Parts: sequence; C-alpha cells; structure tokens
Amino acid sequence: MSMKKLLSHGTILIGHSLHNDLRALKIDHARVIDTSYVFKYRDQPSNRRPSLCNLCKSVLGFELRKKDSLHNCLDDACTAMKLVLAKIECGVDCIIPLVREEVQEPKVAKLLVHRIPVVVHSEELHKVIPGDITIEVKIKNLKSKELILEESVEQVEV
Repeated sequence: MSMKKLLSHGTILIGHSLHNDLRALKIDHARVIDTSYVFKYRDQPSNRRPSLCNLCKSVLGFELRKKDSLHNCLDDACTAMKLVLAKIECGVDCIIPLVREEVQEPKVAKLLVHRIPVVVHSEELHKVIPGDITIEVKIKNLKSKELILEESVEQVEV
C-alpha cells in the first residue's frame, strides 16, 4: 500500500520536522502538525527549531533516549503525539527555554572509504593520505574493500 493511500483527506499527520520527510517523499498533505514549528525557544531567532529531545525534556519532563542509545522512530512518533496532546489538553506553553547539552568530543575521527580495489595495499594508502592514521580493512567482495581510517582528533585538520 502506498503512503498516499494511507493519507486520506481527514488524516492528520503528527511528527517532528515532518517537512523534511514530506519533501523527501514528495508528498504534499494539508493536515500536518509539526512539533518543530509548534514550539519555539525563548529569546532565540524564530528559525532556530528545538530538537525533539529538548522538547521532550522541557515540555514532558523526561529524557527521550539515554546517552549512546540508538535512534528509535517509534519513540519519536509517540513523543511527538504526547507533545501535541500536552499542548491541546493541558495548554502547555509553546515557548521553551534553550537547553544547552554538553557534547562529548570524539577521541577518534573516522572516515569510511569504500570501493577500494582489493589489489591496493595499506602502504599505498599511507602514501596518499597524510597523517598518522590507522587503517581497518573490511573485504566486501572479491573485487573491492571498505576501509575505516582512524586518526586522533588532535591531529585532524579541518
């Protein structure tokens, strides 16, 4: 069944940053509640949109996911629905405080390089790619391999 068949005229889509998904799917739907547009940060430019994790913490009072947890689209959908219900049923404020999250610096920078011919040896790559790098080879098939190049963050030039 196609996505358009699921979206009848009376269907209301609810989610976070749905405009991105709808644009990617090339779907235009009239009834959309996008929580990234419903809620705004206090004292921030109007184009700065709160993340779903920040909304969950500020409006609903709990963490959407624990640190280092994998993304779960079902949790995101349920949280967006809870945010809309909180707005409709409880009249929660649409203006939320900016939540600053501490971002951990990665200890290693990784670069995935794929479709490298199997005949190319690691020594040849060290000649082409500067710096003190570690190369992890993953053979994908008989003709090509993937390489994961690791370099400590202090050495990475941006």
